[in-house]
Amino acid sequence: MQEFRKQMALVVGLGCLSDLAAASENWEFMVEPYMLATSIGGDAAIGRFGEVDVDVDFDTILDNLDAALLVHAEAVHNSGWGIWFDYGLMDLKGDTRTVRDGRLDVRVKQAVTELAAIYRIPLDPNGETWDIIFGARHWENELRLKVAPPAGPVDQFTLRTEPGWTDAFVGGRYRTPLNEDWSFYVYGDIGAGEADFTGAARLGVEYAFNNTWEIDLAYKGLWVDYEEGRQRQAGHFIYDTLTHGPIVGLKIHF
Repeated sequence: MQEFRKQMALVVGLGCLSDLAAASENWEFMVEPYMLATSIGGDAAIGRFGEVDVDVDFDTILDNLDAALLVHAEAVHNSGWGIWFDYGLMDLKGDTRTVRDGRLDVRVKQAVTELAAIYRIPLDPNGETWDIIFGARHWENELRLKVAPPAGPVDQFTLRTEPGWTDAFVGGRYRTPLNEDWSFYVYGDIGAGEADFTGAARLGVEYAFNNTWEIDLAYKGLWVDYEEGRQRQAGHFIYDTLTHGPIVGLKIHF
């Protein structure tokens, strides 16, 4: 129910931005639902368990995906200033048999929200632009391990943590038309805050059907290096990962 309320609030918020843009010729608005063929690699630790390698490919994620929501939106004024919003939610659930016929249930949820300001600098009349972007990236993660040993003296137990943290970042995006229909762009940012490091990179091309509809084909990587608590103690958590994969998005311009 809580996740449903978040998604409804997101839809309402995007609708308000759309109405704002439509009401004024001074604004350019874009919303992009997209799909990301995600893979995750890196290291993680929870509680008294030491660091373990995280290496989850797209097929594994697809087999265990319980919910996903990926959307990007921008509103840019003709003064060059604008707003950037991005939200990505991935909720995975899975289970497996352990040695001696026990059972392990796993849930991993990763939600990343970005809110930033844009300043757009036109480089030529044909549409070549440079965007300066600065804002905040908020992570909400949930990791839960439920271990049910085979019948014996040890009862089942659950390890669970729900860390959340926020980092500031600054980045830039260069975009240039290739011809009347195709354009190329590259984006990168870097930052820190509650995490030791965060960063993102994206490289892609866009194909415009008309002034409203556009296909976005890209590859994206999102890094984070976060740690809280003391090693081998309750409350310890490490999340040092790279989430990456190809993107297919549909951009709608207003």
